Amino acid sequence: MVARWQAGGFLELPVEDTFAARGFGVTASQIVSVDVATGARMEHTSGPGLKISPQFLSADRIGYLAKAGPGEHGGLAFTTGEHGPDSWIRNPSWSPDGKSVVYEKFIYSSPALSQESQSSPP
Repeated sequence: MVARWQAGGFLELPVEDTFAARGFGVTASQIVSVDVATGARMEHTSGPGLKISPQFLSADRIGYLAKAGPGEHGGLAFTTGEHGPDSWIRNPSWSPDGKSVVYEKFIYSSPALSQESQSSPP
């Protein structure tokens, strides 16, 4: 699946269902940018693991979410090689200055099926 510029400035971008790719340890992806003026392609990451939700934090630093399989590091990661703590988060979004991040954290817990009611005697 490769995006290609066509004559007349038309961008062809094939798509496919990637839901299964977001599983743990299933696939590898890279963060790549393309200079549209020159066509120069720059790979910002390498190696295994699914890398999603990239965002430039400065001219030479990109933050992203690394999805991890067994024995791999998952959570916030950066093209400078830094990693945040292992975490199960989704949808990170950094502040414009790159110093703060908000994210969604899904907490896996079962709701109470029954709860004892409290009342006062009449």
